[in-house]
Amino acid sequence: MVFQNKALLKFEQNRFVKKLIHDIRVYAREEVNLLHLALCLVAITASLFWVYGSGPKFHFTGAASADGFPFLRNVLVYGAAFLLPLAFYFITQQHREAIRQPALWGMAIFAVLVFSYKVYCNTHKIWIREHMDGSEAIFWQRVVGNLGSFVLLVVPVFVYWFLNDRKQQAFYGLSAKTFDVKPYLIILAIMLPLVILAATQADFLKQYPKVNSVLRLAKIEENRFGYGALFELSYGLDFIATEIFFRGFLVLAFAQRIGRGIILPMAVFYVAIHFGKPLGECISSFFGGALLGIFAYETRSIWGGVLVHLGIAWMMELIGGLMR
Repeated sequence: MVFQNKALLKFEQNRFVKKLIHDIRVYAREEVNLLHLALCLVAITASLFWVYGSGPKFHFTGAASADGFPFLRNVLVYGAAFLLPLAFYFITQQHREAIRQPALWGMAIFAVLVFSYKVYCNTHKIWIREHMDGSEAIFWQRVVGNLGSFVLLVVPVFVYWFLNDRKQQAFYGLSAKTFDVKPYLIILAIMLPLVILAATQADFLKQYPKVNSVLRLAKIEENRFGYGALFELSYGLDFIATEIFFRGFLVLAFAQRIGRGIILPMAVFYVAIHFGKPLGECISSFFGGALLGIFAYETRSIWGGVLVHLGIAWMMELIGGLMR
């Protein structure tokens, strides 16, 4: 019986891995245009040289400080990261009629504005600083900031869905009907040794675990476990919002208009939100974003992306803490 169970598990794993590989091959064969891919990679490479050539203290999309992070600057960066690859797609695929779709470009500009404002907004920091004393305010700024990120991303997307897409599909991938957890557990198992390897690098340990730096800066000595758990929960909520926005809204809403063609522009946009993080994490975000985009498109669900995103994020937190 034990042998049969192991054999069945191995068969299931092979079947799901084959399905994932099949989805990737279909996307590569039917959708990827080499010129479009080359243009996007050149744009990413130039951006990485620009961002990471500015010195280790350069954080392009860091949270807004008291004097504010210029909203226009966000719009220009994220607009270039999303609108240019989208335009490259239409040009290289010779979809000239799609370029003249005002609704499509309106959606794209709406997406850029929403994410740009999310990064820019620091109202919660100012309010907490004015109403709380001491270093503990640092902790609540981070926790409320994560909650605020969720609200600022999910609420506008939900309003858009309610007004435009609720009759066509469930709220951008939150239906669990087509979700199967097994393939994504396999992905997490594959990612575990890679995260362990990354944790041996100095730039990784400067960033992770984030909870340690937050508790240290907030000078929290009592009930560290409770405060740490609260931070990690809010940290996870921020990742859920990211999946709803990138793999939910950007993939499933746009897919109704241009199909799989949205996946590569979404992945380039996803790279831009990682500027300032460890270089390896920033580069890998392109491949991870594209893969999760393919899976969201094929399954019409973002729960796999949520599981992978949260799993990797919390693995990085845990392994980063163990490696110190």
